[in-house]
Amino acid sequence: MCSSKSFGTQIKTLTIESGEIGESAFRSETDSTTKIENLTLGDGVTSIGNYAFWNNQITELYFPKSIKSVGTSPFFGNTIETLTIEQCTTGICIKGTTGNK
Repeated sequence: MCSSKSFGTQIKTLTIESGEIGESAFRSETDSTTKIENLTLGDGVTSIGNYAFWNNQITELYFPKSIKSVGTSPFFGNTIETLTIEQCTTGICIKGTTGNK
């Protein structure tokens, strides 16, 4: 489980192959100069916590079918232009992408 609060992280490219992504795990503060731009979620990721990637610079997002739960606004404040959903019948994936382009 990714659960550390990495405010102001220096990560620009991040790949998470499996597990649960905890609340505010990679949240970026407004005044941070370095933000995540490239995010890859592997087929083993099962949940994304509240505000997990809040206020980064992610432009493309792929939701694998393994995701079973999405918290409140995990991608709010990004610049997502392309969203690919492998399979999502409950609507949880769309809920997680509000506050983007």
